[in-house]
Amino acid sequence: MSEEQARNETFIRFEDAVEQLGIKSWELVYRMREAGLLCRLNFPQDSRYDWQAEVFWVKTRHETVFHGEYDKQGDPILKRDEKGEPLLLESRESVRESLQIPGRAAITLKGMAHLAESLREGLLGFDLLPGLEIIPEGQQETLEHVVWRVFGDEPPWTLASPDHSGIITIERLLKPTEQERETGVKPPKLEILQTDFQKVLGQSQKGTETKKPERTYRQRNSHPEVPQVFWRAFCALKKDLQGVAPEYKTVWSAVYNEWDQIRENKDVFAHPTYDKREIITDIDPIGTPNAHLAWLVKADNVKGTYHLISLSSLLTGLKKKPPF
Repeated sequence: MSEEQARNETFIRFEDAVEQLGIKSWELVYRMREAGLLCRLNFPQDSRYDWQAEVFWVKTRHETVFHGEYDKQGDPILKRDEKGEPLLLESRESVRESLQIPGRAAITLKGMAHLAESLREGLLGFDLLPGLEIIPEGQQETLEHVVWRVFGDEPPWTLASPDHSGIITIERLLKPTEQERETGVKPPKLEILQTDFQKVLGQSQKGTETKKPERTYRQRNSHPEVPQVFWRAFCALKKDLQGVAPEYKTVWSAVYNEWDQIRENKDVFAHPTYDKREIITDIDPIGTPNAHLAWLVKADNVKGTYHLISLSSLLTGLKKKPPF
């Protein structure tokens, strides 16, 4: 079996899947996202073009907290938690670099939402890429070496490291020149795993059951539950820091990390400590331009957004008048 035949048995072209299902391209992306399925981007390996892109990602560091004193042996005394373990503070740093993207990349669930909106707006080819969040599937040394060079980490951590999920956001693809286009350089192709396509196809063929009308929610600027999420995180961090009030970015990161960990683990039995009513539907990490979260309170039939830039003043007010 040739490599091309093997690829055809594993993947189906996105446009072929759309045609077989008889739906709009963006509708297929939404269906896949709702089922937790991901599209792939195939960057053809071509000696005439190396797929260089300007990308963005967030690097996470976990560092011990120095107490400011030394023991008799001259070693620094570290702050510790209730269990006696060294207290770790998380910091996040934004990285922007020019990076060569390998042969194939998976589009994240967040990227799938971006892709659907882009397709709905009529964007195609190279124009689909800016702002797309992806996970390169090969040549992981590329990212590893970039980070090593930028931060001087020793040893360089890899995409498999818990400090990096492998997710990058394409800010700008260095498009082929007109001469390169004339010699046959094409945009990356959207593909779907055959197994994923069969799942979507099966859902479409489940009969003619009447669909329930999609529920609509009223848009609101605020809800009492939103401040409570951050206040729970603030109080927990302050306790861990032995009474030291955490900065607002540290509070935001704690809420994001808890949400992201539960989402990545896909544990239906796990419930967040801070977001007890599980109102957060999406949240950006620190370092994301215009970072914000989206919330939804089904019981009250309302939804809205909350921005990181507003958190500092919110915590100041909550300190004066705690919500509970």
